[in-house]
Order: sequence, then structure tokens, then C-alpha cells
Amino acid sequence: MQRRLTSILIFASMIVTTTGCTGGNMDREPPETVYTEAEAFAPMEAEAAEIAASLPDFPGFYTRSWNEMPCSHDGIDDEDYVNIEIRYGFDDADSATSNVRDTYVSKLRERWTDLGYDIHRDEPSPTGKNYSLEARRDDGINLWYSVATKVTLYVQSGCVTRSDPSEIAYIAPTGGVDAGSQRDNIRIDGFEGMPEAPSETATAPFQESESPSPTGMVPWAREPDPSETGPSPYEGLL
Repeated sequence: MQRRLTSILIFASMIVTTTGCTGGNMDREPPETVYTEAEAFAPMEAEAAEIAASLPDFPGFYTRSWNEMPCSHDGIDDEDYVNIEIRYGFDDADSATSNVRDTYVSKLRERWTDLGYDIHRDEPSPTGKNYSLEARRDDGINLWYSVATKVTLYVQSGCVTRSDPSEIAYIAPTGGVDAGSQRDNIRIDGFEGMPEAPSETATAPFQESESPSPTGMVPWAREPDPSETGPSPYEGLL
């Protein structure tokens, strides 16, 4: 009798181990999101504007871009979800200054701590030449200040429900980037809300060049190229 009971318990244990959670495919589903794709741009741009206003002796951003990135799991894209990433980059000259490379890291660390954001990455690169400061808001929006050859502020939504392009409203860039200019890049498939380019775009003394920094990993996103070094904005939460 004892031997038979032991066998039954072992068999039951094997069933639990094999099937896992009772939620079936729940571990393969993206996390619940606060925003849809169309809704996420406004709070993301508002955060970027507040950051620009808070930094001392701010020289202005050189470029702004909106980017759509796929959300996938086990190598399979889920077309119902998308990760959007807003990138604000400094030009070469400003990226080389201690104000942008060092002072702004300290100021953003202080700001994000005071706001109660979750600072989940705060470290130099292995060579010590570059730096990454990342913080996550309660609504899931991730902020990444990347100090590399070019310094870039990334504002990331994580995976959100995809919206029809017609539902996405254009929002003018902040920090000195001219709306509709060659330095204002909207990379959203099917988006038709781009304003006409201004007749004169050289309103700020910036150099004309752009070399986007590598993007960070996001949940349910395809594996990065070796050059992509950023962590997931939902790292440890899935």
C-alpha cells in the first residue's frame, strides 16, 4: 500500500512539473500594457520635454526619431503588439562635452530618484568610456540615457497594443529639433501625419550628421545584433 501511494504521488508531481501554470499559454503572452501605441506617444514626448527643460545649459537635441520595433517570442513576431522607441540625439560636438557626458548623467540620476522611478541600470561600459543610465516609470515607460560616441536619450514604451497608423497623432519634437525637418524622422509604417518641412531648417547651430546609437532590448523583441547592448525595459518583470 505504501509503495502504491508513493508511486501515485510521484506521478502527480510529474504532471504538475510538466504542465506548469494553469494559465496554459500565459507565459507566452506579452505583459498587460497601460497604453495603446497611439496613446503612448504623448506621455513619452512629455517626458522627453521635461528632461530637456530640467538639464542645465541645455545645448539642444540634434535629431528626433519615432521607431517601431517588433514584439516577438521564441522568434515569432506578434503583429498585434509593437514596441515604440523615441530617440533624441545630441550632435557630435555636444556629445563630446563633459556637460552632456557626465553632468547630465548625475542630474538625471538625481531627477529620476526624486520622481521615484526604478533605476535598474547605472553603470559604465567595460572600457569605462561609455555609460548607461536607465530608469522605468510606474506606467512601464523606460528611459535610457546612453553615453557613447554619440549621446542619445531613448524613451521606450515596451510592448504595447498596435494601433492603426491613422490613430497616431503627430507630436512636434522638443529640445530644438524643427518639426518636419530632415532631423525629425518618423519611421512608422503607413503614418501620414508628417507636417511639411520648414523652408529653413538651420535655426540652431548644429552639425549635419546622424549615426543612431544601438537600441536596447525590449520584452518580446527579436534578439539583438552583437552591437546592441541595452537591457530590456521590463527586465526581471516577465
